[in-house]
Amino acid sequence: MSEETSISSPSVITPEHPSVVYSYKTTQTNNARWLYLEDIYQKFYRPYIYDLGGTYIEDVADYWFQYKTDLISGVFLLHIFVLNRNDGPFSVAITTTNVMEFEKKSSCVFLQSSLKEFKFPKVKELKQNYLATFSFKEIDVELLKGKQFYIPITFIVNELDDELVERVKSKHDFGYLLKEPLCSDFTIEASDGYKFQVHQALLAESSEVFKAMFKDETAESQRRYLKLSDVSKEDLQCVLEFIYTGTIAEVENCNIFNILQLADQFNLGGLHDLCQYVLTQHLSTDNALETLQYADFYNAGFLKKATLKMIRNNKDIIKSSMFKELKSVELARELCEYLAL
Repeated sequence: MSEETSISSPSVITPEHPSVVYSYKTTQTNNARWLYLEDIYQKFYRPYIYDLGGTYIEDVADYWFQYKTDLISGVFLLHIFVLNRNDGPFSVAITTTNVMEFEKKSSCVFLQSSLKEFKFPKVKELKQNYLATFSFKEIDVELLKGKQFYIPITFIVNELDDELVERVKSKHDFGYLLKEPLCSDFTIEASDGYKFQVHQALLAESSEVFKAMFKDETAESQRRYLKLSDVSKEDLQCVLEFIYTGTIAEVENCNIFNILQLADQFNLGGLHDLCQYVLTQHLSTDNALETLQYADFYNAGFLKKATLKMIRNNKDIIKSSMFKELKSVELARELCEYLAL
């Protein structure tokens, strides 16, 4: 749990506001600030599990919230749960106080905004994750009659990125050896002639492809030199930075499609995962078909699944000229079958 943060109660808010999670309204995950619990007064007297609503990235479902009401010995309990639509880590912050604030100029009631963060490091798709429980006395519930009830919440996007980086990060950071290649014993040349002085041990530890190259009596191992005629200096720099440090400091500045290709080519699993995550975060209706082709060709299963979901939720994508340019007949068939589900 992190330090407490807060969200100011808005002067005017409705369930249709972009920051409110409610029903099947497509609230963007990075905009989500409030959970709206409709008819909460009645539902306190009808203990059950209720769907609350979800958040999205573009039009792709990202998270889904549920809540459960209980009445035990005169105490009304409200339990909040979140389901993640994809495998992987995430962090969410929610208030943990039951102190209510009443908006005088409207019928809105807000739980006091003092957020605490909850981290979920390794979570399977569609797992129901418990967040918080709030308890109320009968007099509190009576005050909610006819009111719109909001609970403050937010997703910690930066912390999510940190979790992913930690998952793929190496035990040691050897970035200084890439900047000052002390005791280097191998040279890799990019397409523009730029040469990187590297260390066979680090490359072999990160990649089975490099390990096999150095172990066998290949021309590269004999000459201690590898020419990558189709790889730019910038792309090679990103790959080597990951090998030496376990991450890429400015990953947004990399050509991620190219890096995904190289990660697949050299069997760099952690880099492959990182590329899929970055491309998923930038997935849109404009690039979905292009991304799908890359994901299919370079064995990016997670990215492929997210892209198929986006296309199924935005079927007009297949009306674009890009659909006719799909090179893989098998992929086109797979896409059509997925849309028919």
